[in-house]
Amino acid sequence: MFEYKFRQAPGTIIYTGTKSDEIIPIHYLQYDEVHILEEELTNKTLENIHLPKPDCVQWYDIRGMHDTELIQKIGTAFGIHPLVLEDIADVDQRPKIEEYENGILIILHSLNWNKSIKRADKENVAIFLGNQFIITFQEHTEDIMSAVRARIHSGSGRIRRRKADYLAHALIDDIIDQYFDLVQEYDDLIAVFENKILTNPSEEVKRRLHLLKKETLNLRKSVFPLRESLTRFMQSEHPFILKPTKPFLRHLLDHSSRMIDMVDSNREMLAGLQDLYNSEIGYRTNAVMKILTMVTSVFVPLSFLAGLYGMNFENMPELKTNNGYFVVVGIMIFVAFTAVMFFKRKKWL
Repeated sequence: MFEYKFRQAPGTIIYTGTKSDEIIPIHYLQYDEVHILEEELTNKTLENIHLPKPDCVQWYDIRGMHDTELIQKIGTAFGIHPLVLEDIADVDQRPKIEEYENGILIILHSLNWNKSIKRADKENVAIFLGNQFIITFQEHTEDIMSAVRARIHSGSGRIRRRKADYLAHALIDDIIDQYFDLVQEYDDLIAVFENKILTNPSEEVKRRLHLLKKETLNLRKSVFPLRESLTRFMQSEHPFILKPTKPFLRHLLDHSSRMIDMVDSNREMLAGLQDLYNSEIGYRTNAVMKILTMVTSVFVPLSFLAGLYGMNFENMPELKTNNGYFVVVGIMIFVAFTAVMFFKRKKWL
């Protein structure tokens, strides 16, 4: 359970996620074009905080938000606005970008495909871009930024030659790439469900289709606000966003727009699958009703004949006929055969 922030003073740091006593890993990375320095810390061992340096980029990656004292300690050391610290601890924040005098806060959702339960795991991520430093806050202890860290270690590309704003771009780009991987998983599931609907439209397929539709809606909630935020980020005149980084931010905006189109396309496909499911169920029901109606149509005249000659009247002349039974059975077979041939001629069978 999480605490509500009602009647709290603005800037109060309250973690709104699931309470935990886990130790928070902290990865410190300092680099320039030539040198790189790393430290592995925790919220229990962090004592001396490296303050920003003009000649290198510093990155504090904090994997856990439940230690509000740690968030306050980091905020005090870097002079981060209290409202920023409040937003960082609130895991229910929608994706957004807000500018402050001494930095830019970027909040977005990391979505990773969980193969065991076949659904996406959502994690809140906060990125604070300062003057030559980046502080990232991940909701869980798993490292979801390892790809960017590997690029820094390899020294390939331009990341080691650029400033902190380019590192912020790289982190956002990596998370958006995860969205594309997730959409691909959804595409594969949609194809599987389409085949199952056409072959065996069971209640289980209907249930899983409904869950996938909810998953796609959650993805849209994470992606749709991102386009607006990235538009503001690209158009920002904040001094921490350098001109050479602007084209890369425009590239992020293009990615987010494309992602929204893909998500909307998936939603339309899922709506079409639901219609297909209902149509398939209706078709199968109609087929069953058609067969039952034809069977009924065949047996109604036979029931009439059986009922007619099953009456125990004394003066029924046919009851005394020697071959009456065989005559009536023959008439029944003829009537049934005629009805079946009529249905086939009408192509109802």
